[in-house]
Amino acid sequence: MAEYSRDIGIWLGKKAFNDNQIKDLKSKLTSDIIIRVYGLAGVGKGTLSSTLASTLGIPVFDSGKIWRALTYIYNDLALEDTLENTQLVFSKIDVFQDNTTIRIRYGNKIFQESDLKNAFIDARVFGYAAKEVNQQEFFKFNVKAYTQKINTAFVIDARGAN
Repeated sequence: MAEYSRDIGIWLGKKAFNDNQIKDLKSKLTSDIIIRVYGLAGVGKGTLSSTLASTLGIPVFDSGKIWRALTYIYNDLALEDTLENTQLVFSKIDVFQDNTTIRIRYGNKIFQESDLKNAFIDARVFGYAAKEVNQQEFFKFNVKAYTQKINTAFVIDARGAN
Protein backbone atom coordinates (compact mmCIF):
# COMPACT_ATOMS: atom_id res chain seq x y z
CA MET A 1 0.00 0.00 0.00
CA ALA A 2 3.00 2.28 0.19
CA GLU A 3 2.48 3.14 -3.47
CA TYR A 4 -0.88 4.71 -2.65
CA SER A 5 -0.40 8.29 -1.53
CA ARG A 6 -3.61 8.48 0.45
CA ASP A 7 -5.77 6.06 2.34
CA ILE A 8 -9.10 7.28 3.77
CA GLY A 9 -10.65 5.29 6.60
CA ILE A 10 -14.32 5.50 7.51
CA TRP A 11 -15.52 4.03 10.80
CA LEU A 12 -19.11 2.89 10.41
CA GLY A 13 -20.96 3.07 13.70
CA LYS A 14 -24.40 4.08 14.87
CA LYS A 15 -24.26 7.48 13.18
CA ALA A 16 -25.43 7.50 9.55
CA PHE A 17 -23.06 8.41 6.72
CA ASN A 18 -24.29 11.70 5.25
CA ASP A 19 -24.22 13.67 1.98
CA ASN A 20 -21.58 16.12 3.26
CA GLN A 21 -19.20 13.24 3.92
CA ILE A 22 -19.79 11.94 0.37
CA LYS A 23 -19.10 15.43 -1.07
CA ASP A 24 -15.90 15.57 0.98
CA LEU A 25 -14.81 12.19 -0.41
CA LYS A 26 -15.54 13.29 -3.99
CA SER A 27 -13.34 16.35 -3.50
CA LYS A 28 -10.42 14.14 -2.38
CA LEU A 29 -10.86 11.46 -5.02
CA THR A 30 -7.75 10.71 -7.06
CA SER A 31 -6.68 7.55 -8.86
CA ASP A 32 -4.35 6.54 -6.03
CA ILE A 33 -6.85 6.55 -3.19
CA ILE A 34 -8.25 3.66 -1.18
CA ILE A 35 -11.42 4.29 0.83
CA ARG A 36 -11.70 1.74 3.63
CA VAL A 37 -14.95 1.21 5.49
CA TYR A 38 -14.44 -0.11 9.02
CA GLY A 39 -16.94 -1.23 11.62
CA LEU A 40 -18.13 -4.07 13.75
CA ALA A 41 -19.69 -7.16 12.25
CA GLY A 42 -23.14 -6.57 10.83
CA VAL A 43 -23.14 -2.74 10.82
CA GLY A 44 -23.28 -2.47 7.05
CA LYS A 45 -19.67 -2.18 5.85
CA GLY A 46 -20.44 -4.07 2.65
CA THR A 47 -23.60 -2.09 1.99
CA LEU A 48 -21.91 1.27 2.54
CA SER A 49 -18.90 0.18 0.46
CA SER A 50 -21.16 -0.72 -2.47
CA THR A 51 -23.18 2.48 -2.12
CA LEU A 52 -20.08 4.68 -1.93
CA ALA A 53 -18.46 2.96 -4.90
CA SER A 54 -21.61 3.41 -6.98
CA THR A 55 -22.04 7.05 -5.93
CA LEU A 56 -18.39 7.90 -6.58
CA GLY A 57 -18.22 5.89 -9.81
CA ILE A 58 -15.34 3.69 -8.63
CA PRO A 59 -15.10 -0.06 -8.02
CA VAL A 60 -15.55 -1.85 -4.72
CA PHE A 61 -13.09 -4.52 -3.64
CA ASP A 62 -15.06 -7.03 -1.56
CA SER A 63 -12.44 -8.62 0.69
CA GLY A 64 -14.93 -11.26 1.81
CA LYS A 65 -14.95 -12.63 -1.73
CA ILE A 66 -11.21 -13.31 -1.45
CA TRP A 67 -11.88 -15.55 1.58
CA ARG A 68 -14.68 -17.23 -0.31
CA ALA A 69 -12.44 -17.77 -3.36
CA LEU A 70 -9.79 -19.32 -1.09
CA THR A 71 -12.44 -21.63 0.38
CA TYR A 72 -13.71 -22.57 -3.09
CA ILE A 73 -10.21 -23.45 -4.34
CA TYR A 74 -9.26 -25.38 -1.19
CA ASN A 75 -12.32 -27.54 -1.68
CA ASP A 76 -11.95 -27.77 -5.45
CA LEU A 77 -8.42 -29.14 -5.04
CA ALA A 78 -9.31 -31.18 -1.90
CA LEU A 79 -6.39 -29.68 0.03
CA GLU A 80 -5.51 -29.98 3.70
CA ASP A 81 -5.46 -26.61 5.50
CA THR A 82 -1.71 -25.85 5.81
CA LEU A 83 0.44 -22.76 5.34
CA GLU A 84 1.98 -24.21 2.18
CA ASN A 85 -1.43 -24.95 0.71
CA THR A 86 -2.73 -21.50 1.62
CA GLN A 87 0.24 -19.98 -0.19
CA LEU A 88 -0.47 -22.27 -3.15
CA VAL A 89 -4.15 -21.29 -3.21
CA PHE A 90 -3.38 -17.56 -3.05
CA SER A 91 -0.96 -18.02 -5.93
CA LYS A 92 -3.89 -19.37 -7.99
CA ILE A 93 -6.19 -16.40 -7.29
CA ASP A 94 -5.96 -13.47 -9.66
CA VAL A 95 -7.59 -10.11 -9.00
CA PHE A 96 -8.09 -7.94 -12.05
CA GLN A 97 -9.92 -4.83 -13.11
CA ASP A 98 -12.68 -5.27 -15.69
CA ASN A 99 -13.83 -1.73 -16.58
CA THR A 100 -15.13 -0.40 -13.25
CA THR A 101 -15.41 -3.82 -11.61
CA ILE A 102 -12.77 -5.68 -9.62
CA ARG A 103 -13.07 -9.36 -10.46
CA ILE A 104 -11.54 -12.58 -9.12
CA ARG A 105 -10.27 -15.36 -11.37
CA TYR A 106 -9.08 -18.90 -10.68
CA GLY A 107 -7.47 -20.44 -13.77
CA ASN A 108 -9.97 -19.82 -16.57
CA LYS A 109 -12.87 -19.37 -14.14
CA ILE A 110 -14.04 -15.85 -13.38
CA PHE A 111 -15.99 -16.10 -10.13
CA GLN A 112 -19.64 -15.15 -10.15
CA GLU A 113 -21.67 -14.30 -7.06
CA SER A 114 -23.30 -17.77 -7.08
CA ASP A 115 -19.88 -19.47 -7.01
CA LEU A 116 -18.87 -17.71 -3.83
CA LYS A 117 -22.10 -17.05 -1.93
CA ASN A 118 -23.80 -20.36 -1.30
CA ALA A 119 -24.43 -22.72 1.60
CA PHE A 120 -21.41 -24.90 0.83
CA ILE A 121 -18.95 -21.99 0.97
CA ASP A 122 -20.80 -20.32 3.86
CA ALA A 123 -20.35 -23.45 5.99
CA ARG A 124 -16.57 -23.56 5.41
CA VAL A 125 -15.25 -20.03 4.93
CA PHE A 126 -14.97 -19.14 8.62
CA GLY A 127 -12.68 -22.11 9.28
CA TYR A 128 -10.12 -20.76 6.82
CA ALA A 129 -10.54 -17.13 7.80
CA ALA A 130 -10.10 -17.85 11.52
CA LYS A 131 -6.54 -19.19 11.19
CA GLU A 132 -3.86 -16.58 11.89
CA VAL A 133 -1.43 -17.92 9.25
CA ASN A 134 -4.20 -17.68 6.65
CA GLN A 135 -4.92 -14.10 7.78
CA GLN A 136 -1.26 -13.18 7.27
CA GLU A 137 -1.30 -14.63 3.74
CA PHE A 138 -4.63 -12.85 3.10
CA PHE A 139 -3.05 -9.54 4.10
CA LYS A 140 -0.03 -10.12 1.82
CA PHE A 141 -2.35 -11.06 -1.05
CA ASN A 142 -4.41 -7.89 -0.62
CA VAL A 143 -1.35 -5.63 -0.51
CA LYS A 144 -0.13 -7.20 -3.75
CA ALA A 145 -3.56 -6.73 -5.35
CA TYR A 146 -3.73 -3.08 -4.25
CA THR A 147 -0.30 -2.19 -5.52
CA GLN A 148 0.01 -4.32 -8.65
CA LYS A 149 -3.45 -5.12 -9.99
CA ILE A 150 -5.86 -2.29 -9.24
CA ASN A 151 -5.07 0.90 -11.16
CA THR A 152 -7.81 3.15 -9.89
CA ALA A 153 -9.32 4.54 -6.74
CA PHE A 154 -11.53 1.98 -5.02
CA VAL A 155 -13.61 1.31 -1.92
CA ILE A 156 -12.92 -1.68 0.32
CA ASP A 157 -14.90 -3.09 3.20
CA ALA A 158 -12.11 -3.49 5.73
CA ARG A 159 -12.96 -6.97 6.98
CA GLY A 160 -10.28 -8.92 8.77
CA ALA A 161 -8.13 -5.83 9.44
CA ASN A 162 -6.81 -5.91 5.88
